[in-house]
Amino acid sequence: MRQTCLCQYLRVECNHPDTLLQLPVAIRERIYWHAGLVTGHRLDYGEPLDDDDSVLLMHICHQIRTEVKAFLLEHNTWVIAENIDESLLALQGWKPEVCARLRDLHIHVQTAECAPPTWSRIRAWQGAVKHLLQHAKPGQLRLHVICHVYDHLARARAAVQPFEQFPGRLRELELCLADHLTHGFLKLAREAVELAQAPDEEEEARRAMRPFPFFNLPQEIRHYIYQYTGLVLPHRNVLWLPDGYGFRRQGIFCECDGTVCRERDLHYNRKFYRCDVEDDFCSGRNSSFSRRCKHEAALSLLLASRALYQEAIAFFYASNRVTIAARRHPEHAISMWDPTHSPPLPRDEWGVAGSDLEESYSAEQITHDPTRLFIEHVGTAALRHLRNIEIVLPRTTTKSSLDDELSIYTEWREAVDILAEHCNLAGLTISIHIFTTRRYLRWPLSRTEDIRQTQGLRMLAPLTRLSGLGRLYVLLEWPRHWSSLRPRLDIDASGMPEKPSPGCAIGEHYIPTSEPSLVQEETQLERQIMGEHYDSFAVGKRELVPSPWLRGDWDYPQD
Repeated sequence: MRQTCLCQYLRVECNHPDTLLQLPVAIRERIYWHAGLVTGHRLDYGEPLDDDDSVLLMHICHQIRTEVKAFLLEHNTWVIAENIDESLLALQGWKPEVCARLRDLHIHVQTAECAPPTWSRIRAWQGAVKHLLQHAKPGQLRLHVICHVYDHLARARAAVQPFEQFPGRLRELELCLADHLTHGFLKLAREAVELAQAPDEEEEARRAMRPFPFFNLPQEIRHYIYQYTGLVLPHRNVLWLPDGYGFRRQGIFCECDGTVCRERDLHYNRKFYRCDVEDDFCSGRNSSFSRRCKHEAALSLLLASRALYQEAIAFFYASNRVTIAARRHPEHAISMWDPTHSPPLPRDEWGVAGSDLEESYSAEQITHDPTRLFIEHVGTAALRHLRNIEIVLPRTTTKSSLDDELSIYTEWREAVDILAEHCNLAGLTISIHIFTTRRYLRWPLSRTEDIRQTQGLRMLAPLTRLSGLGRLYVLLEWPRHWSSLRPRLDIDASGMPEKPSPGCAIGEHYIPTSEPSLVQEETQLERQIMGEHYDSFAVGKRELVPSPWLRGDWDYPQD
C-alpha cells in the first residue's frame, strides 16, 4: 500500500513511512478502529463482512489480511450458530495464534429443537473446544455455550468433559444444557463453570491475606446485605414443595413505578432479581449457569461459612412467608385424606347428577402430610426462626375420612405438636387454606357445606395445641375468590369496612371478593382455635393478599 507523501510537494525532507506496515502497531490498530472493524454488535462467523472499509483492508495484502482478521477476532463478539457441524470442524483448524487472540465467542451447539445433539456433533464439539482451550490465552476468553441435551445425561456429561481437561483456562464460561430447569443438569453446568473459569489470583491472594471482617459490621448493615443478596424474596414469599425441589421463588410484578400501588410487596426487591445475563444462561429458567446470574447469589452466601449460614438462614425464615403445599397447583394435583374411602371410578359413571364422581376420579392422592415433610427437611432448629407460614391443607371430598388411625392425619397432628414445641408461637402467624372445590366446577356453596363445617373443623382441631399463637387466618377457598378483573371495593362483611382495593389499576392485581357466609364461617373456625373473642381482621387479615401460587391458580374472571 503506497501513496504520494505531501512532503514531496512541499519539497521538504520526508521521514514518514511509505507503507501501512511501516506504521507502529498501535497506530495501525487505531486505523482499524476508525475503519469500523470494531462493530459493537455480534458477528456471525462465516458470514461475509458488509463494511466497505473492512473489505478493502482485507484485500491490501496477505500480511494486512492476517492482521485485520486477528484484529476482528480479538475485538468483536463472534457467534457460531449456522452450519454448526461444518463450523465445529473448521474451528478445529484455526491457527493457535488466532485462538490466542479470541476474547468473546458464542457457540450454539444445539438450540431448542425436537432432538438432542447427535453423538457425531458431540464429538465435533469436543474436538473444537479442546483445540480452543489448548491455545486460548489463560484468563482472556469469554465463552458462551448453548447445548440443549434435553434429558440425555450421557450427552450432557460428554458436552462438559473438555472443561475437565483444561481447568482454569477461561475468563468466563456461560453454559446452558437445557431450555428447562432440571436440577441435575443445573448442578452439572455449575460444576463445569466453576472448573473452567480461571480464578482471579490477585483477588484470591488479597482475600487470603485479609478476609473481610463481615461480622464486625453492625447487624443492621448485615441484614441489608442479606436482603440485597436475595434472601428476602419478591412478595416476601417462598413456596416449599415435597417433590425434591424444595424451596421455590415465584414472582408476579406490577408494572407501575410503585408510588401509587398499595400492594407494596409487588415491588419489593424486584430490581435485585433482574438478571444481568441473557435468558439462555439464567438459572431461574433453564438448566444453565453463569456467575453473573443473580439467582445464585443467595446460594453463594449460604455456602461461605457455617457462621454466615446460620445467621443468613435465620434472617431468611424470619423475613419471608413460607408456603407449604402438597403440590404446586392445588386444584390440579389434590388429595383426599383417606384413599380407601374414595377409589377411582369408571368413566361411564361420570356426570351422575349430584355426585362426587368427578372429584373422586380426578383427585391425585398423596401419602404423607406436607407440613411434616417440611419439618423433616429444614430440621426443628429452624422452626424458632419462622414468623409467617401458610399451610395448604390437602383437599377432601364428601367421601373422605379423617380417622385418627390414618397415617396422613396422624402426621398432620405430629407436625402441629412439633410446631408447638419448637416455634416462637407468640411471634408466629399461620394462614390455613382449605379448598372446597375446583374452580371450574361451578358448584353452589351448599354443596360443600359438609367439607367446610365438619371436615374443615376436624382438620383444624390439632391447632388447639398451639397455645399462645400470635395470629391465625383461616381461608376457605372457593372459585372466583380472587380476580384480576379490576380494582373495586370489598364487600362489607363480618365487620370489614369498605376500603379501596390494594390495586392501582396498572398491571395485574388480584383483588379478593367477599362471600359473607364464608367470611362468617372462617371467623367461627378461627374462634374455635383462638378463643371466642379473637378477631383476625383486627390483627391483619384485612390487609392479607394472596400468595403468588394462589394468584396463578385462581385467576378466574367474573361474569
